[in-house]
Amino acid sequence: NTDIQAGLRLLGSGTCDQELQGPSDAKDRDGKALRHTCARYNSRARFRAEIHCALSHCWRRSAHHNSGSLAGGHHLKSDDLTLLDEAVRQAREFLSTDTPVCRRLEPAALRDALQLELPAQPQPTSAVIDAMARYLQHSVRTHSPLFINQLFGGSDPAGIAGEILAAATNASMYTYEVAPAGTLIEQVLIERMLASAGLTGGGGQFVTGGSNANMLAMLCARQRVQPEVTVLGLSGAPPLRAFISAEAHYSFAKAAAVLGLGTQNLIRVPTDADGRMSLCDLRKAVAVARADNALPFFLAATAGTTVKGAIDPLPELAEFATQNNLWFHVDGAFGGSLLLSPTQHPLLQGIEHADSVTWDPHKLLSM
Repeated sequence: NTDIQAGLRLLGSGTCDQELQGPSDAKDRDGKALRHTCARYNSRARFRAEIHCALSHCWRRSAHHNSGSLAGGHHLKSDDLTLLDEAVRQAREFLSTDTPVCRRLEPAALRDALQLELPAQPQPTSAVIDAMARYLQHSVRTHSPLFINQLFGGSDPAGIAGEILAAATNASMYTYEVAPAGTLIEQVLIERMLASAGLTGGGGQFVTGGSNANMLAMLCARQRVQPEVTVLGLSGAPPLRAFISAEAHYSFAKAAAVLGLGTQNLIRVPTDADGRMSLCDLRKAVAVARADNALPFFLAATAGTTVKGAIDPLPELAEFATQNNLWFHVDGAFGGSLLLSPTQHPLLQGIEHADSVTWDPHKLLSM
């Protein structure tokens, strides 16, 4: 109606008592309508409320008149349901067999076997079902007990069910409005992980993997010691030095490069015979950094190295970090799940003193 037409043009630019702008005919027309509306509604908020209600009513009436499917949402067709049922059937069949772990083909031969040429025209459901079967036929059975290639393996039915529901709901986690249940689940999981590590008053974030988590930890450490870098950049700032084990993950080198620290300022500290960081060599490395007028700022211990599964001496390193004002990070991507073990969690004693922790549940928890 006239009230709504005037309101939509004028509500965003001013309140009812502001001078109307624009051509005189539009000003007179909109002004008359708006004055009439403001005489009935004393506040802009009430005017907003009526416009919202009126537009909602018009939409519902239009949806009911034009298409009954609008109110009911999208409905799956018979072929869609067949496709979903077949995906579940093929997945169950794949998981029910442990061998062969893989069918090794060279990339060129595998490309031909998968028939990866993308068609120019839409394909029927049967073609998609065939493509799913080819994919599973040539996929590695990471759930098999014979799969020992990477630092993960096995499968958890609850985790698989969660993946199915996550795909079905297709909700992005950046707002509560679009993912209310997922947002709360994420918060509860982070709180549980913090409590398991003995960390209080902290927060957390799910990222793509351990590499991004380690980079985020290094970023937090840099922001604490050089907050002005956010605005001014690294120019003119004293060089920073970070310290990691010689057995630490390569992601720290990538983080040093991405954050502008430079890989030469990432110091790899020698380890003992068991692959654990040497505290004596760490002291020497920090002293050298200070002699070079660099600023030591970050110490990363590893809880479960890639090759040996070594756990650095966390209590001693935590104390050293406190004494030298270093951000203390624990990369528990591999070994972090020991926190949930009734018998093995003492191996991570000292992690409660960390400023940040990386933890990959998809490794030891088979998720």
